[in-house]
Amino acid sequence: MGAAATIGAVNLGLGMTDKTAAFYLILGAYFIVALGFSLQQTAANPFAILLGDPAGGRTASTWRAA
Repeated sequence: MGAAATIGAVNLGLGMTDKTAAFYLILGAYFIVALGFSLQQTAANPFAILLGDPAGGRTASTWRAA
């Protein structure tokens, strides 16, 4: 979905005379891509914890002080 939005925004932006509007179209498409990455990481985190050692799974996804 994000890739299709990016391709569409770039193709639309190439034909526009107002480059500011093209910039905002492409920026919006990149926001959709970044949102997809964030949602994927959030959804995959519990599954990644389940793959590891059960004893260290709870602390594997948190930041620990060195």
